[in-house]
Amino acid sequence: NLYSQNKKLIEKNTKNLTKQKQEKDKLVAKNKKADLIAKKQNYYLSNKEYDLERTALFILQEARSGYYGRFTLDRCGDETNN
Repeated sequence: NLYSQNKKLIEKNTKNLTKQKQEKDKLVAKNKKADLIAKKQNYYLSNKEYDLERTALFILQEARSGYYGRFTLDRCGDETNN
């Protein structure tokens, strides 16, 4: 009936919104880490925001030079379509 279909749609949308919020929270947490590195390295733009591009390049350079030790980058989970 119509009620059960609406209920299923609401549950599905709620799950999707929860998943989107979790993904956003992960991105925010990663961005905070990048902000901390930018602050420590004094990587600022002219408008006093953090220079995240320069920070990313810094992190890549450290990884390439072996600062973080040996590691590999692999996909994990069921993200085969991305």
